[in-house]
Amino acid sequence: RLLTLKCPCCCLSGGDFYSATMTDFLASDAVLYRSLGDGRPVLRTVKYDSKWLREPHFLHAIDYGNYVYFFLSEIAVEYTALGKVVFSRVARVCKNDNGGSPRVLERYWTSFLKARLNCSVSGDSFFYFDILQSLTNVLQINQRPAVVGVFTTQANSIPGSAVCAFYMDDIEKVFNGKFKEQRTSDSSWTPVPDEQVPRPRPGSCAGDGPAAEFTSSVQFPDETLTFIKSYPLMDEAVPSVNDRPCFTRTSSR
Repeated sequence: RLLTLKCPCCCLSGGDFYSATMTDFLASDAVLYRSLGDGRPVLRTVKYDSKWLREPHFLHAIDYGNYVYFFLSEIAVEYTALGKVVFSRVARVCKNDNGGSPRVLERYWTSFLKARLNCSVSGDSFFYFDILQSLTNVLQINQRPAVVGVFTTQANSIPGSAVCAFYMDDIEKVFNGKFKEQRTSDSSWTPVPDEQVPRPRPGSCAGDGPAAEFTSSVQFPDETLTFIKSYPLMDEAVPSVNDRPCFTRTSSR
């Protein structure tokens, strides 16, 4: 008998099972997880580290190209001064990630990156639809791969909802851009200067692009692994198609 497994944020890729879930009854340990692979290490996100995940709500997982993408909403670490503000994110991991060295990130992702999804209406000031509610798989818009999502406003904001689309290559452009950092606990979040980013570029897949000389992520230098452990958040947000929602609805979520 075939068993159908319902999982709101998981996918199978090459025999590996990728999932995003909570691992304890208190819902305090959020994790992006890979398991079931034949001879491949089980990997997960770092435990109890708010820079990686902070009270996330997982929505969808997509197998696309060299990566698995996870779409979620979470409390934004970069806006803690304004209270618990929720942002929508897209995160990605390399499918050939084998974890780090015995010194840094062993059995943890070495390629985990995340970025904000910008679903907003521009004007004198931006009006944001921050909370992702659902998402399609990859489809074609203007002959370009894209995803389409339904977003709503913050719970304590004016009620509103919107549909926004995002090109997959715009997502990649942000992941290839600047990283975001907070130098002290009371300072603003700013871009990491390029000269402080080690080589190979953190978040790269072994054997490809900037990390082509490495056959496995376990060979990455400690400097690269230490950087990605501390700076998984990208500086820029992913823009929506045409920099605006496809349509909006006010006074309703």
